[in-house]
Amino acid sequence: YHWTIVSGTGVIIENENSPDTTIVHTNGDAEIEAHFTPLYDPIIYVDGDVSGSGDGGSWDQAFKTIQEAVDVLEFSQEIWVKQGTYVVSSEIIINKPVSLFGGFDGTETAREQRDLDENETIIEGTNNARCFAITDDAVIDGFIMQNTTIMNHPDTGDNGPGAAMSIISCSPAIMNCAFNKNYINGVDIYNGGALYIYDGTPTIDNCHFNSTRSGEISLGGLGGAVYSVNCMPIFTHCTFINNVTDFGGAIYGSAVIISCSFTNNRGIYGGGAIYAESPLEISDSHFSNNWTEYKGGAIQGTGTFNRCTFLANIAEEGAGGIYSTTNSTISNSLFIGNEGTLHYSGPYGGAISLYGHDNVVTNSI
Repeated sequence: YHWTIVSGTGVIIENENSPDTTIVHTNGDAEIEAHFTPLYDPIIYVDGDVSGSGDGGSWDQAFKTIQEAVDVLEFSQEIWVKQGTYVVSSEIIINKPVSLFGGFDGTETAREQRDLDENETIIEGTNNARCFAITDDAVIDGFIMQNTTIMNHPDTGDNGPGAAMSIISCSPAIMNCAFNKNYINGVDIYNGGALYIYDGTPTIDNCHFNSTRSGEISLGGLGGAVYSVNCMPIFTHCTFINNVTDFGGAIYGSAVIISCSFTNNRGIYGGGAIYAESPLEISDSHFSNNWTEYKGGAIQGTGTFNRCTFLANIAEEGAGGIYSTTNSTISNSLFIGNEGTLHYSGPYGGAISLYGHDNVVTNSI
């Protein structure tokens, strides 16, 4: 900061907490006021159409790539990214608490002026590179991550799970984003067709996961869209459509899920939409037309399920809606037209199978 003494004389020896002033104590104990102005622009600009990068201080002087903007960020700055398609040959590394926003047309002076529908900001990974690798509590808002393929192989490099985005040991906020037609496959690692989360509590709000896929069928892929390990991500107002893998067509792993919808997802060997080996917390969510060849047309896992709707989900082995073992509570929920087709023999219900102890169903039909 740059300090300017506006009255009196003295030496600044103590900075009181204040957004735009400080109290200065002089040797004679007199107090004078000093105002400051920041030495940095609170916004860094990115425009992929510029011929060469500027200093990032305005739309006219924008950086050409997102990574350049992230690398120079030092303070509590925002990065505004102009609409367009950004093709990356190496993943964008988010290792700072940056606030990254897409959806601009390159004329805005306030973030509220952006239009996400009109100004799509698209990230596509090439050369076996995902779109984002996140290791700090950032904000990612207003991006479409699509058509990214990760092929993990010992001979060509192992990029780990998550075709479009990885979140490692942090709790970022991912908002107003879409994950479309991303795919991961390879030798031993083929989990998380869109998103991999490890060790954190990220929040994912108003995001859309469409036609993502992990692994070739029968290789044991986990999480057609999301693969979460050692964490409890929070999903709110998200949609999952047409995602496919072996276990958990949309999500594999624990999660808090609020006001989300799951449609036409396929988890071949269990959990047409969700497969979890540790507790789930799901409320106010809708599951329709999800499918598995085995158990849990919508969900295979334990947890609490409140005010949810299960419509026309199918499990070939049984439990078209929910297959759970122990310690599950289902309340205020509606099951309509779910099927356990009994393609295989087994005592599993068409809508629900609670196989174990300490399961409770209340006020549900």
